[in-house]
Amino acid sequence: IPARPKESELEKKKREQENGKKFDAHEVAVRLNEWLLDLQVNFNRAHFLHWQVGFPGMWTQWESVDLHGGFDAVIGNPPYVRQELIKEIKPALKRAYPDTYSGTADL
Repeated sequence: IPARPKESELEKKKREQENGKKFDAHEVAVRLNEWLLDLQVNFNRAHFLHWQVGFPGMWTQWESVDLHGGFDAVIGNPPYVRQELIKEIKPALKRAYPDTYSGTADL
């Protein structure tokens, strides 16, 4: 079993503050309303998908710090690196992956 990743000071502080706390729904609503415009602008600019919001029926215990529910697997199209941009490391890739290496394939 791999060792647990080291917790940053910010993560530790957040965990300590939120451990066992119940969130006040009104307080959360007020904060979200204050942040809503910035959230919408950043969301539209970044084009990302927030899984809990995008698939709300897959999650339970929303007030918890830990995630409950979700998917067993997520299959997606990874970002690609054009082969012209990695020409310096192609010899190393060819040595490391001789059975699958293709000099013209994108990574």
